[in-house]
Amino acid sequence: MSCGQSQLTPLFACFNRMGTYISKFEVRLKEHIVNAFRAAGCAEATRFDQSQSLSGLLDQCSDFAYQHQLVFLIDDWDKPLSNRLDNESEFNVVKDLLAVFYSWLRSLPNLRFVLVTGIMRYRETSWFTGQDIQDLSMDPDFADLLGYTQEEIKQAFAQYIPLAAERMHITQEQLLEQLKLYYAGFCFDYDASVEVYCPLAINKFFSAVKSKNKVPYFESYWMRSANDPSALLSYLLEHTLKQAELKELYEQQFTLSYAELTEANYCGAVKFKQLLVQAGYFSIKSIAGIELDDDDEPDYPEHRRFNCAITNKDVEKGFVPVLTQYLRS
Repeated sequence: MSCGQSQLTPLFACFNRMGTYISKFEVRLKEHIVNAFRAAGCAEATRFDQSQSLSGLLDQCSDFAYQHQLVFLIDDWDKPLSNRLDNESEFNVVKDLLAVFYSWLRSLPNLRFVLVTGIMRYRETSWFTGQDIQDLSMDPDFADLLGYTQEEIKQAFAQYIPLAAERMHITQEQLLEQLKLYYAGFCFDYDASVEVYCPLAINKFFSAVKSKNKVPYFESYWMRSANDPSALLSYLLEHTLKQAELKELYEQQFTLSYAELTEANYCGAVKFKQLLVQAGYFSIKSIAGIELDDDDEPDYPEHRRFNCAITNKDVEKGFVPVLTQYLRS
């Protein structure tokens, strides 16, 4: 739809599937941008010259952007970078192109709101700098934004819960307990107060109930959804873990400070434990303690340390074989 100055124009882009070939990354990025503008009602987008450089294409987008109050929704913003942690030269190519895009995005005068989702924070992308950017990653007020709470599951799947329990020959209480063990446990807020379930896993589990002949079962839906075990193993094989780190991973628990959890990274300097938590393999389970120089200082989140452990059985089923294969290698 075409919106006037007083209305908001939403644009959506997902950077999850940008291709594996670095030579085609800029082409795919430009395609994503053009498609986002076309879907937002920008008729001129069909005539944009995509043979120009990324900067040239963004100049063509500017006329429409200056005439509308834009709302940008960008999913998996970091995926093109995280997929290249084992190749610094390709990582830098992607980083420089994304820096051009985000620098342009932040320069738009009518930019009303931007919501960016992803896992990792990377430096030098022109994004995580400046006071106009608010990182909600560990804010308790938004901790249930991208996951189901237990109450939401009981309400949204109320008609499916008894059917699933009946087909699995267990009670509804047992079903809810197993769902929590397998698919809950995701917690990233600095109060360690909100635990959410993986929406993808819950949706796939209950999708079997819609068929009269299917019995739902507890599968590692999330870990298999994006071939995460293979990606994790690829990262591990490029890094040598210290003996203390291996011991912590074997015990499936460790502690991290607030600074370690939120630190932005360069390629080649990503800390493995930080990656595990930000990627959801491990999650915050409790506050471990407070790091204070003065006992009279208030309990600010920045002073806290957090106990982290493997998130749930879904993750454990995929994580343990990867760690075992790494040790054998």
